[in-house]
Amino acid sequence: MTLTLADLCNDAALLSFETQLHLAEVVGDRRWDVDLATGRFVFGGGTGEHVGELVCTRVHLLGSAAPGPRSWLWSWASQGWSDDVTDLARWLRGFGEQ
Repeated sequence: MTLTLADLCNDAALLSFETQLHLAEVVGDRRWDVDLATGRFVFGGGTGEHVGELVCTRVHLLGSAAPGPRSWLWSWASQGWSDDVTDLARWLRGFGEQ
């Protein structure tokens, strides 16, 4: 059987949804803070079996959206972000160009 682009998109959507459900279960209503200069994303608080801080020490920024003008700016096109934060966005750009 040959996979179509629609098949791949459907698989990606389902995997993304399952991941978001799991993230909501673990993170819940925690407070959060991100520091792109140090590459840290911290979720604090929590309840039940997920009490305490959850810390991500490798943060990627794909880009930023401005709701007013409904615009998007890729992180690699923006000034001031470190290579560690924009590496994934640059990789994605190269993948798209191929």
